[in-house]
Amino acid sequence: MATGKRLYYWVTRGVLRVSDREGAGTRLVHDAPRIAARLRAHPEVRDAVVLAFPDRRAGTGLYAFVEGDPALNERSLRGFVAGDAGASPPEHLQVIEQLPRTASGEVRSEILQLIAMNQIDSIDSLIASEQERALVARIVSARCNLRDRFAF
Repeated sequence: MATGKRLYYWVTRGVLRVSDREGAGTRLVHDAPRIAARLRAHPEVRDAVVLAFPDRRAGTGLYAFVEGDPALNERSLRGFVAGDAGASPPEHLQVIEQLPRTASGEVRSEILQLIAMNQIDSIDSLIASEQERALVARIVSARCNLRDRFAF
């Protein structure tokens, strides 16, 4: 096993020059930023965050949280992302009214990562205020990934 792992690292990192982010693959490194930029280019989108989650079929799935007008729908956003020849749409795309943010305005990606991975029981300790708790509860209730995180 030790030789196999060394060989794997030599091929992926040495020969192919790919940083696999501990199994997340090139999709997280290359596609996620491209998808987020494409979503932000939509006129009705205020902000977008694309995060990875373990997926049995794809290996690494991408989950996009899109802050925008409630009239936005997933189908139109998927079509918009597909219009960019370099990016395939994420496995899950959720339109939300507001992204959870810190007092300085940074997106609370650690909370969104837990939602993307369906680890909602680990979120409570990260909540900073009752307002944030209500916002996160609305995001969790509409989440797209309902797979059991232990049987992916």
